Amino acid sequence: RYEMNLAAGVDRVIEVIVPRGGPMNDAGEWNLLIESSPNTQFHASDTLGLRKGLLPMQPYDLSVADSSQQLSNGPYRAQSLENTSHRIRISTDSPSTFLCLSAKRPCHVDVCC
Repeated sequence: RYEMNLAAGVDRVIEVIVPRGGPMNDAGEWNLLIESSPNTQFHASDTLGLRKGLLPMQPYDLSVADSSQQLSNGPYRAQSLENTSHRIRISTDSPSTFLCLSAKRPCHVDVCC
C-alpha cells in the first residue's frame, strides 16, 4: 500500500517492480491487480464526514504503461479516467510497470498492487 498526495495538475509516477518467482499465468505472464481509492483519513463521501471537516472525494486519472516514456502520450496498457476509485487488472511479462496518477484538484489517495 502506498499513500500519496496528488497536487492539482501535476502527474505522479510510480514504478511497480514485478516480483520474480511468483505464480504466472498460462502465457508466462504475471497478473497484476492495481487498486486506488481516496484516503479516508482526508476524504469523505457522506455529509457526516464532510461536517467533520473531511474533504469531498475528487475524481482523478490512473494510467498504466510498460515504460516511463509511454506515460507522456501512450500507448497505455490501461486507463481509468475521472473516477474516485480505480481497479485495473493487467497481465505483463515486463520486469516493471509504470503508473501515472493525475488530478484536477488536490486529493489524497491510496494505491495497492
